[in-house]
Amino acid sequence: MNKRKILVIFILSGFVCCIISLFHLTGALTRFDNIAYDSLVKLMRSQKPIAKEITLLLIDETSLEALNPIVGRWPWPRAIYSDILEFLSLGEPRAVLFDILFTENQKDNLSGGISADDIQLVKATQEKGFVYHAMHIRLDDEDEFNQNLLDRPLPAGFVERFSLKDISARTGRPDKNNIYYIPFKELYEASYGMGIVEFSPDHDGVFRRTIPLREYSGKFFPVMGIAPFVQQEPITITQARISIDNRHIPLDSNGNCILNFYGEFDTYSMSGILASLQRIKRGDIEDLIINPMEFKDKIVFVGASASGVEDLKHTPISPRTPGVFLHATIASNFLMNDFLIPPHPGKTLCMIMLMTLLCTAGIILMKRYALKISIPLLLCFFWIAFTLFQFRCHILNDFVPPLTSLFFSTMTSFGFLLLTEGKEKFQLKRLFSQYVSSDLLTEVLKNNHIASLSMGKKGDITVVFADIRNFTSYSDRTPPEKVVEMLNFFFSHMTQIILSNNGTIDKFIGDAIMAYWGTPLDIKNHPEQAVIAAISMINAMESLKEEFRERGFDLDPKIGIGINSGHAILGNIGSEDRLNYTVVGDTVNVASRLQELTKFYECPIIISESTCNRIKQDIPCRLIDAIRLRGKKKYLRIYEPLYPKDRKDMKIKRQLCTITNLAFDLYQKKNFRGAFEAYSMIEDGKLKTIFVTRCKKRLRRLDN
Repeated sequence: MNKRKILVIFILSGFVCCIISLFHLTGALTRFDNIAYDSLVKLMRSQKPIAKEITLLLIDETSLEALNPIVGRWPWPRAIYSDILEFLSLGEPRAVLFDILFTENQKDNLSGGISADDIQLVKATQEKGFVYHAMHIRLDDEDEFNQNLLDRPLPAGFVERFSLKDISARTGRPDKNNIYYIPFKELYEASYGMGIVEFSPDHDGVFRRTIPLREYSGKFFPVMGIAPFVQQEPITITQARISIDNRHIPLDSNGNCILNFYGEFDTYSMSGILASLQRIKRGDIEDLIINPMEFKDKIVFVGASASGVEDLKHTPISPRTPGVFLHATIASNFLMNDFLIPPHPGKTLCMIMLMTLLCTAGIILMKRYALKISIPLLLCFFWIAFTLFQFRCHILNDFVPPLTSLFFSTMTSFGFLLLTEGKEKFQLKRLFSQYVSSDLLTEVLKNNHIASLSMGKKGDITVVFADIRNFTSYSDRTPPEKVVEMLNFFFSHMTQIILSNNGTIDKFIGDAIMAYWGTPLDIKNHPEQAVIAAISMINAMESLKEEFRERGFDLDPKIGIGINSGHAILGNIGSEDRLNYTVVGDTVNVASRLQELTKFYECPIIISESTCNRIKQDIPCRLIDAIRLRGKKKYLRIYEPLYPKDRKDMKIKRQLCTITNLAFDLYQKKNFRGAFEAYSMIEDGKLKTIFVTRCKKRLRRLDN
């Protein structure tokens, strides 16, 4: 990993981090985070039941329809609620909480006092001793109708009875509430407790959170859902949480508690309660629709679910959730210690940074495009799985910002690669297209070998030198334009053979051509491919004899080819103005020397021992000689590959290799007579002449 890539990674990561963090901190992604939260709730909480200690008594459509002939349209006379309390008291519930505001009393037209219905409700509330009524505290803007209502002090008796006493508040958040609505005096004086029923939706109109304890003129009052749990308990409020005895309610930065919703509630219809009460009053206690003992030690919330009552809220669970469900939800959260820990801003920023850095580094550093694409996908999968796991553990994360950072990191990283590597690939394709086959070049670029082409490296290759025989004499007696035409014709055919066998053209040197195998794409069997290409070049020259004559080339088309395998240095070599991707090293020099030796031994192809040892047995090779090249101390064995035409020819070629190799072995063991006889058995040729002559000289010396 070079310094340039590290710098690019940090620049791109820093840019994306700043942009996404700005989006997050300014709330631009909040709407999408809310949608993600709603999806999590539907996925993981739709079948979650509410705490078994909580039940709900609903004014539903059936109740409105059943009571309409008796008491008329909604709202009902308040005496009905006293009947409800009478029925519930038979079951001895822990608490009954009304999600219904009774802010004004009903006047008696004759006496001028409160109505008989109100008296019944007040009396029932006072006698039962477990009834909580609703109040409302909120912030309101001043207008011509509410000027006299804003910032009024609460009644002293009300504050004394219902404000929280043993409380320590260190929130740092100012008291913004300036208006209240409370039950009429007789009712709140009879009530056991008070609970705030106001819920405010998020900006998208969905109800997801509430402030559990509301402040008014320095005094704190609970929302209805936690009202039964805070009367006698010590309370501490901080920026991050509300501690009630040994329970902690986590808060977000605005002091809100995020509700952990439920999909299943234990509900009863008001009509069933009233019908059961009527049977009890008649003495018919058998087969009650609802048995009052079902409410034993329960926390009962009384509210409306009928659409006509207009108390339906849009929540993550449903767009038509009864408002009383919200109070029951926070109560269940408290009882089951089931609160959600809100996202921490620092954690979100760290995840944005981490996701951005990992994604950018992975895309920039990975060589294969399949891996580049898999990095953001794997990170996305990890973040989704991590978020689901944390949600199951009651920890909420800002889901969208890290995903957005992944998306932008992916786009910027691939955009950078498109601008840089794309340009490099275009230049390399233009440069190498004339030296390598299109298939090989496509494979090189697809596997992202750009860095290996641009920088020097050491690699295992096979080098081929091919030279035209008798070219000097031909060029001396032939017009220049004809020489150029012949060379172009020759090189065109040889180049086609080399490229079709996955070779790379290095350069044209006068009447010679240099090529290599094994780079820029690693090829395991490059010695074999190089030898096959060389044999194809020899065979092609035989088939080109007729065309040489037709084109007027006064030259017998023969070539000599030298091949050597080994390590060489590969890279762009040259000056600042002109570079050439080439190979250098001893392996190249040896191949060039072997090509020159083809003239002496009159062999069309000579390969080194390192090449011979690495080609398959399908290409029989006969040992020609052991030579010591200039500047070398060790002898180098050289071979001639004999490519058979068919199965019968294979047998002949193998016999020839066996005899020649045996002859050379005898010669090296100084059995010159045996070597003479063995070399005499092979076909006529320069090799036979050379070794027969050598054997005769050695034998004469021995005889003398």
